[in-house]
Amino acid sequence: MVVLNDREIGQVLAGLRDAGWSVRMGTNFYWKDRPNDADKMDPRYHIGKRSAAGLWCWDCNTTLCKGGVDHIYDSRSGFYDACPKCGAKPRVEDRIPTACGVELGFIEPRARKPSGVHSCAAFLWAQDAESVRLRCMNNRDKKVIVDEYGREMTGQEFLEMLEANCPVQFNVIDEWFE
Repeated sequence: MVVLNDREIGQVLAGLRDAGWSVRMGTNFYWKDRPNDADKMDPRYHIGKRSAAGLWCWDCNTTLCKGGVDHIYDSRSGFYDACPKCGAKPRVEDRIPTACGVELGFIEPRARKPSGVHSCAAFLWAQDAESVRLRCMNNRDKKVIVDEYGREMTGQEFLEMLEANCPVQFNVIDEWFE
């Protein structure tokens, strides 16, 4: 078995993108109370999508993407070898989950925000983030969210997942997307 670190996974994904493959891995999240006959991607029920977003310095709150946050999905941008603010380098520790591994279903999302340079995910909001957060806080102990694989989450679990995994967030509110 071959084990790749975050940088090597990024290089493989960039090569696949350059060859014309679609490699935007991700997991969609929905409100659990969606009617059975409703389209799951309807922005009234589709909360958003988490997707792998490359290397991130969790101490400086900055991407290592040379083009900045707005270019994390542009394979031409590339990544710095170290954090451009503090100089921290990615640590290769096989027990720290990588964002790609999470989206491929090999490992669970991390439970706590890491320190140093590690992979991260972005969250693309299909709904207003503050409205979602409020609904989640009002349902902290109730399973109100389900992901595309059928895993249910309480409002608190969803908010903790965002905090520990998704420092990058984009608004695509009211748009239909997968």
